[in-house]
Amino acid sequence: MKPGHKRIFIALLAGALPLMSAPAVLSQTQPVQKPQARPAQTVEQEAQEYTEEEYDAYEKAVNEKDLDKRGTMLLAFMEKYPQSKLQQYIVSSFLTLMYELQKEKKYEKLEGFAEQWLKYFPNDLQTIAYVADSARQLGHDQKFLDYGQKIYAAKPDGDLAFLIAETYKKMGNPAKHREWVEKTMSYPEYAGRFDLWMQFVDNFAKEKQFDKAAEFAELTLKAIAAAKKPDTTPEATWRDAVNKTKRGCYYLVGVNYYDKDKYADAIRELEKSLTVDPKFDMAY
Repeated sequence: MKPGHKRIFIALLAGALPLMSAPAVLSQTQPVQKPQARPAQTVEQEAQEYTEEEYDAYEKAVNEKDLDKRGTMLLAFMEKYPQSKLQQYIVSSFLTLMYELQKEKKYEKLEGFAEQWLKYFPNDLQTIAYVADSARQLGHDQKFLDYGQKIYAAKPDGDLAFLIAETYKKMGNPAKHREWVEKTMSYPEYAGRFDLWMQFVDNFAKEKQFDKAAEFAELTLKAIAAAKKPDTTPEATWRDAVNKTKRGCYYLVGVNYYDKDKYADAIRELEKSLTVDPKFDMAY
C-alpha cells in the first residue's frame, strides 16, 4: 500500500483546519476557501479617521497586483502603524495574499511571508499551517516538524501524525518515527495500515533482533484483522499482499520462540505460517 491523497492543510476560515493527509487512496488536492475582503467603500467612508499618509499607504498596499510587493507593503504597514484602525483590513488583505500564494504554489514566498506574519499573530493556526505546508513542499523537514507539531498539539489528526512520522523516517530518526507511527495507528482510519508496522518487522528481522521483529509482527497481524481492501486495489493483489505479510509475521514470531528455546510455541506459530502458505519451505 502506498500513501497518497494529499490534502493541503490550510483554511481555518470556516472555523476548522483541514490537514494534509496520506491514506491509501489517491485523490486530488482539496481547494481552500478564499478569504473574503472587506468592501472598499467601507474603508473609504471611514477614511476621515486616518491620516492621509496612513490611508495612502493602506490603499497602495491592498491594491498592489504584484504578490511579492503586496506582501512587503502589507508587512511594512503593520510595522509602521501598529495601532491603526485600518489594521483589520490589512489583516484581511494579508490572508487573501497567503491564499493566493498557496494557490499559485509559490511556497518559498508563502513560507517567508507567513513566518513574518506570525510576529503579529504568533498563535494563529491558519498562518502556522501555511508555514508547515510550505516547508513540507520545499523539503524543509525540520521546519515542517516544528510547525506541524504545533498544529497537532492544537488539532490532533491521524493524517498529520502520519506525515510527521514519515518525515522523521526520512530524517533517519527511528525513535521519533516509531513514536509517531504509534500515534498514527491509534486513529481508527489508520488501524488497518499494517504496512506501517511491517516496516519495523523488516528492519528488525534484517538486524536479527527477533524479539523486536516478533513484537511488531504481532502488531502487524492485529492491524491486518482491521484492514480493508482499498477500492483501487485488485482483489488478487490485495489477497497476495495480506497472505505474504501474515506468512512472514507468523514465521518471525515462531523464529523468536525458537530462539528462546520455546519449541512448542515455535511449532504452533510456524504451522500458522504454513496454513497461510503450504509451500513456504523455510517454515518447514
